[in-house]
Amino acid sequence: MYAKSRQTRGHDDQCKIAKCKWGARLQNLLPWQQISQHVWQIDVPTNTLPPESSTNLYLIADAGYGLLVDPGSNRPEVGQTIQAIADQLRIELWIGVMATHYHHDHTDGLGLLSKRLNCPAYLHKLEIDKYCAEHSGEMRPLELPDKFQWASIEVSIQHSPGHTHGHVYVQINPDNVICVGDHLSATGTVWVGPPDGHMDDFYESLEWLIQAEGRLALPGHGHPISHPQLAAQTMLDRRLQREQDILKLLVSGEKSLDDLQMALYPNLPTAAKIFAKRTLLAHLVRLESTGEVKRSFCPKNKSTLFFRTGNY
Repeated sequence: MYAKSRQTRGHDDQCKIAKCKWGARLQNLLPWQQISQHVWQIDVPTNTLPPESSTNLYLIADAGYGLLVDPGSNRPEVGQTIQAIADQLRIELWIGVMATHYHHDHTDGLGLLSKRLNCPAYLHKLEIDKYCAEHSGEMRPLELPDKFQWASIEVSIQHSPGHTHGHVYVQINPDNVICVGDHLSATGTVWVGPPDGHMDDFYESLEWLIQAEGRLALPGHGHPISHPQLAAQTMLDRRLQREQDILKLLVSGEKSLDDLQMALYPNLPTAAKIFAKRTLLAHLVRLESTGEVKRSFCPKNKSTLFFRTGNY
């Protein structure tokens, strides 16, 4: 069972006055729950993709020290909620604030929280320039170390490209849980595609999860996932099946990316179509690398067409 927080009024009973920087009274707190002995999950409204509307911010704490993972918003209630939990847990010093990857819905609070909590901000080295390009004028994050260690906690950082080139998993011991960013989702699928990611990398990162010993996967969106090995295998099988679906469609002749999207994802909301196309393109790039698919350019329609190669 997860130990869930009481909502706004219940928190005010325990934490009526904020101790720093977030405003005098804690009123509009966000929902949170305790996931494991040392990990808390805060549900943060973010500018993310439908059907999601929020991103999970994770707080790791022990012996008066804290570490934050995936601060996707700089709204005041995020800081107030962190302060409320910190007061309950008696967190006095912050190891840092980090993100699994550079996308806005995981990093929009990175600079502000780093400043307010007086601690370093971290990203994988492949994400730093991209973050800085999208957050002009903010601080430059430091390069993530291989691990953070304090008191009874060891937080290991596993480079796990796929969704982005510098995506990471965050393995938290002794709790035996893994923050998996946007490689698994409790409520749907994930997207992988150019220019940020590559399908072969994603498959390798899923294989790592399949072999990992974590008892819970903590995704960027949705509730914790039991049996992360099975969830990763299911995701891998789904992606491989999608490649077979693409190949079957190409048997009948050349197809554009729009043709494939309409055939495989016919009822998507408009905002999601571009990400479906990027994921399909990532599959096609991989199938090109295996020699199963090639592309040509159609001058008449000024479009790229994909077709099967060899005997089938």
